[in-house]
Amino acid sequence: MSTILVVDDDDEIRTLLRLILEAEGHDAIEAANAEEGLAALDLKPEAIFVDVDMPGMSGAQFLVALRQHPLVALTPATFVTAHEDRVALFAKHGIAEKHIISKPFRRKDIRDALGRMLGSLKRRNLRVSLHPGDLSVDVDGNIDATVMRLSESEVFVRGGAVLKVGSGHTLRLRSGGKEIACQARVTNRLRGETRFAVQGDLAVQKQIKALISELLHDSHAHENVRGAERVPLSASITWERAGARDVGYLRDLSASGCYIVTTTRPALEETVMVYLPWHSRDRKAADKTMELRGAEAKVARVGSDGFGCMFTGENLEFFVALNALLSDGTVISGQGRDH
Repeated sequence: MSTILVVDDDDEIRTLLRLILEAEGHDAIEAANAEEGLAALDLKPEAIFVDVDMPGMSGAQFLVALRQHPLVALTPATFVTAHEDRVALFAKHGIAEKHIISKPFRRKDIRDALGRMLGSLKRRNLRVSLHPGDLSVDVDGNIDATVMRLSESEVFVRGGAVLKVGSGHTLRLRSGGKEIACQARVTNRLRGETRFAVQGDLAVQKQIKALISELLHDSHAHENVRGAERVPLSASITWERAGARDVGYLRDLSASGCYIVTTTRPALEETVMVYLPWHSRDRKAADKTMELRGAEAKVARVGSDGFGCMFTGENLEFFVALNALLSDGTVISGQGRDH
């Protein structure tokens, strides 16, 4: 049984989805708008169905906020909408699942989406690379090693005693004030790095998954998936024109401008406001509220999937946020061709 969040302002759609989910053996959390959906994230749903058109915050904006959440940023989510064209780009760039459910839908559509989302939790096994020293580990009580890479089922450790392949050990992962204890077996040793397979139960894997999500959120880790398109989880962006805000995704970022993938596009030479996400890099801080820091930009190019712009504003806080994103590995700077 899994906990599934349903975010839709249509009472009949929410009820129908709840009945289908319960018939499939799952618990359903209902949210009548995106704001209620954000509040429900504290319940740590394992998958999400979200509408697009809702009063206030849209479904796309909700998912951008979801990808900033320290505990559930990796939660799979599927759009349920009659307007697939409005969110296809968000699905393409990893903010939502690629399969979009069209309204009206059938029970089979929901069942298939559940299989993909809940199955992806097992298959994804996201591996991240860590900055040296950000995650320490005790091996059988000896504090002399550093975690270099981490996934839900594997821990890659540099330093410490030479251990025999196949031997079992107790690991204690420490990050800030958080500690996760688990049993692990040495599966490989190569070039000074020891690879452990985590032997813990589902509860331990959930703890490690939450830790990975927090490390990604605080920019102390980045994805390490060979051959996969790199999708930085905090590289979302908000932009505004004529007082109306929309959300997009950073495809490219430099100190002078950026390219924003978005479903709506301004006109060439138009002046817009762009906002970058900013949060404390101190994981010990009690307040992890994300804020937006903005600056003016002039549209330099309009493409088929978004627009490129040059920063023209003088907001010092914006450029502090920009430099942080460029320096900590959250965003990979491109070649500047699009802006």
